[in-house]
Amino acid sequence: MDEIDKMPGDALTTLLSLMESGDVAETKYRRQRKIKLDTIVIGAGNSDRNLPPELMSRFDCQLFFKPYGESEFIHVCREYLSKNEGMPVDIAEHIGKAAWLLTRDIRTARGISRMVKEPTREEVNRVAQFLYKYSKTRS
Repeated sequence: MDEIDKMPGDALTTLLSLMESGDVAETKYRRQRKIKLDTIVIGAGNSDRNLPPELMSRFDCQLFFKPYGESEFIHVCREYLSKNEGMPVDIAEHIGKAAWLLTRDIRTARGISRMVKEPTREEVNRVAQFLYKYSKTRS
């Protein structure tokens, strides 16, 4: 499960039951249907701050990763943008540097790559300056 930290409360109740006993129940028109599943739940999220302790205790293993450092972030941007967004490697790296200064979020780098009209440093700078000027959140 991705974005488990944004799960709505009614889904959380179902997930707790599934993780505890393997049971999933559905009630419709005053009738209940139950199914027993043999499953493993793997969850990922940006924060565990809003996750209830009863959910956290059901995971056998919890891993917490440190945020990327600058060079790691730029490397990830370079690899992702060149392979998945078709950016030249040098421009992908330049976008990574700009995104690091703006938000430190890979989605910002992807957004810049999609907004540039042509893959040049000047165009990346133009888009990054626009985002910097009008963004609410800056690192």
